[in-house]
Amino acid sequence: MLWIYVIPIYFVKDPKQSMEDYLRGIKHIADSLASIYTPVPNLKVVQLTLNGLDEDYHNLVTTLSYGTNLLTFDDLRSKLTHYEQ
Repeated sequence: MLWIYVIPIYFVKDPKQSMEDYLRGIKHIADSLASIYTPVPNLKVVQLTLNGLDEDYHNLVTTLSYGTNLLTFDDLRSKLTHYEQ
């Protein structure tokens, strides 16, 4: 479970970074770990992605975190890029 140590370090959005770049970086890390047989569970990727967002996204993070449906990373990506526009 190498991802436990690697992912939290990289899953923080820089305020100057676009949402698409942030999400692309997360996807790259998750895919890279999966390619070396250390997959990160989807729920954990979603949680870490949300935890890495700053206070500008607080309302959306709260809504998504307490929703009744489990989000996939692709669903989350769609919602976050739409929210940023």
